[in-house]
Amino acid sequence: MRDGERPGSPAPTRASWAAIASCHSAASSTPRGRTAFAETARAQAADLLARCWPEDGRYVDRPGARPTVRAFCDAVEIADLLLDGAPPQLPAAEHVARLRALQDAASGLVPEYGQAQPSAGPAAPGAVEALFGWLHTHVDAWTGMWGSPTPDSGRLQMVNGYYRLTRGSFAQFGLPVPYAERVIDTVLDHARDRRFFAPGRENACNVLDVVHPLWLCGRQTDHRGEETRAWAATQLAAALTRWRPGQGFGFGPTPDGSGPGRDPGLQGTEMWFAIVWLLADLLGLADLLGYRPRGIHRPGTALTGPAGDPNQP
Repeated sequence: MRDGERPGSPAPTRASWAAIASCHSAASSTPRGRTAFAETARAQAADLLARCWPEDGRYVDRPGARPTVRAFCDAVEIADLLLDGAPPQLPAAEHVARLRALQDAASGLVPEYGQAQPSAGPAAPGAVEALFGWLHTHVDAWTGMWGSPTPDSGRLQMVNGYYRLTRGSFAQFGLPVPYAERVIDTVLDHARDRRFFAPGRENACNVLDVVHPLWLCGRQTDHRGEETRAWAATQLAAALTRWRPGQGFGFGPTPDGSGPGRDPGLQGTEMWFAIVWLLADLLGLADLLGYRPRGIHRPGTALTGPAGDPNQP
């Protein structure tokens, strides 16, 4: 299935057309039809990366923050998306050498600066089959998820766990998720929780937790497709206004202090670029952006499993 294709390919709703018109009105005149947003981001990418490269020569998420491996990886992906190459602060070979020097040779994992190397052995034979067996036998048929809402945060943690779990399992192997229609019901109900999705309260983590399951399940069914596209249209229009010239995107408000906050930085920029692509793809507009996430938030499969296709988008 190509980007932008959904089961049944229904026409966009009135709300979807509003976002489509907004994106088309901002589209550049280049043959590739990329939006002004993507062109602006490319023009400012070098400045965005330079502000996060302090004198000690290690990337930070934003000026004044401490250096992290996460910031290093975010810089590499942002440069790949916007500049079609490595960040200009170092030659590509030096970026590779620095990352490989941090990597544990046995597990392939990379610890944060100053932390011990992680310990991880090879997976036992049949571990992948056992994992999917457990997931299929323990999923809640009513919600399509693993877990339950809580009085304090509603469906927040349940939906967050679903996103992390399915992105690392079903999505990686290109396998259909169980009870896709129930998942869509649960996620759309969560998206109406004003504690997390009232205007000005959205952050990258919470929006990604919603858009990825809707995108993933939308490849199996068009259940409540008009509502999904209406939500995506509203979120896309809001997201494009959050770009800060020369600085990128801020992660967003985090009342519990669990994220980098509202100030623009590398993590927020990398995550919102992935979110914008997923929202645009739900609306059939991804091609206008002129980029496709290729790192941790890539939409394609990474592994081949039963009925899995590593080339499936």
